[in-house]
Amino acid sequence: MQGLHRRPDGASAIRWSLGFEDLALLNAKPAGTWLGFAAQLMMYRATGRFGRAATEFPDAAIAYLAEQTGALTADLAAYDPS
Repeated sequence: MQGLHRRPDGASAIRWSLGFEDLALLNAKPAGTWLGFAAQLMMYRATGRFGRAATEFPDAAIAYLAEQTGALTADLAAYDPS
């Protein structure tokens, strides 16, 4: 399992990188949902499906998304996609 502070490498970093449009979309959401929403968005783009549990997202990807959104990795546990 990858550590929480490792960034995804190479193609994985590109796959989990948020664009300007993504950040604009996130800014329209409550701050506490940014990490979960970003994780779902990027998972859907990468796999064509949404994650069902926080454990489905790679730790390094969540840490990288948290860095991009200014969220805490712990925010993912509280995210309710409904």
